[in-house]
Amino acid sequence: MESFGLSLPDRSLLNVQGQELLRRNVQYANDQEPIPGKKFQTIWNINNVKLKKTVPINRWTYAMFRSFNTRADARKTARIANEFHGRLKHHGMLASPYLKAKSNNHHVLFDNQVSGPFMQWLDQFRGTKADGSKFLNLQFLLIILPDEDKERYNKLKEFCDKVGIDVTHSDPESALGSPSVASMVACTDGTLAQWPAELRIQQGRSRKRGGGLEMTTLNLKDMLQAHLMRWAITHNGNRPNNIIIFRDGIGNGQYQASLEGELPQLRAACNYITPAGQAPRLTFIVCAKRHQTRLVKPDKKNPKKVSNPSGGTYVDRSITDPRLWDFYLQTHEAIHGTAKPAHYIVRHDDIIRQEARERQPPVNPANLLAGIIHAMCYLFQRSTGAVSICPAVYYADLACTRARCYLRDVYNGTKSAPRGTMDSDAALADWHKSLQSLLDVHPRLKDCMNYV
Repeated sequence: MESFGLSLPDRSLLNVQGQELLRRNVQYANDQEPIPGKKFQTIWNINNVKLKKTVPINRWTYAMFRSFNTRADARKTARIANEFHGRLKHHGMLASPYLKAKSNNHHVLFDNQVSGPFMQWLDQFRGTKADGSKFLNLQFLLIILPDEDKERYNKLKEFCDKVGIDVTHSDPESALGSPSVASMVACTDGTLAQWPAELRIQQGRSRKRGGGLEMTTLNLKDMLQAHLMRWAITHNGNRPNNIIIFRDGIGNGQYQASLEGELPQLRAACNYITPAGQAPRLTFIVCAKRHQTRLVKPDKKNPKKVSNPSGGTYVDRSITDPRLWDFYLQTHEAIHGTAKPAHYIVRHDDIIRQEARERQPPVNPANLLAGIIHAMCYLFQRSTGAVSICPAVYYADLACTRARCYLRDVYNGTKSAPRGTMDSDAALADWHKSLQSLLDVHPRLKDCMNYV
């Protein structure tokens, strides 16, 4: 920089005070605790434990896809399926051996057989209902892929197929008029284990190339109502008393607009299905992932040497906004590179402050909320370690990613808008509404985490 005549007035890092929240103990069946990692305390090994709650898997099978330029050994892939079955039993799951294909024990298919031939192959595992209709009589289908080809993956997803909110938008290069998709996931049990998703099409970029995006989620009332009905089914008709919303996907300048546009929808959903005066309390929190703040810890012997802080590092002063209730929380430990904390901004609160006051003795509401989020980050289903952001946000993001698989033909221009669609906003809205069916999943999947 000096060679260009540029300089920084002060290159020293800002010293801030923070807290280190205690590591959470994760328990499996019979209160077993997994083996903690040797280097990272927020990562653990589950080789020695059994799962706490399982579902019997009696009917399942597998299929192997391969490209024409790779070899696939049927015996080797069968061994993979048998090893998978062995791991299920090792971790306490009641799983029967896989169902063998009737066609010569044939479980290997080529890439170009993802659509029609694959569906024909599945016919041998279909059952017949009382009305004579056919249904896929499998609880689980293991797909083995040779590589990370996205096109194959997206095609397969079409056939196999607390509250977090996210929105995924079409890329600027996508077909003109491509819609956005809003996702909402919500916990339906007391263990934070199941987070079904609701997906809704909404207006994307304006009709003009390079037009702006609608950042407010427009279908929140409908989506939250669906989740509240799920909660009622699993809780003897009761409704939740408290709902904490974690909102992802908005920038600094959109906090207020998002709150004003979305909180009334959430309240309307609660009031619609609960008696007057008994609606759940709401807390609305923005989770920001795209920021430039990093936290480092100086070495005690050599202050010039810094490293990543431990998982659970929490900072709510000096680098936060004095006008807001916000804080930085780094719940994970980075295996490589510099760890990035999540930035949480509380935009509305009916729950945390009151709960903190009612505790005996009363507690600091900021510490109470940070502790809740910290504990949740140990419960992400894809990881045997604490993750970097609240799982509600993580799951909502994964649901949006799945939606992009379903709409790939729309986004890449293969499925274009009908003639005249771009002539008016009303015609564009009608086309977007017709695309909603592409996001619908099988009834057997709609109440589970099919997007994980």
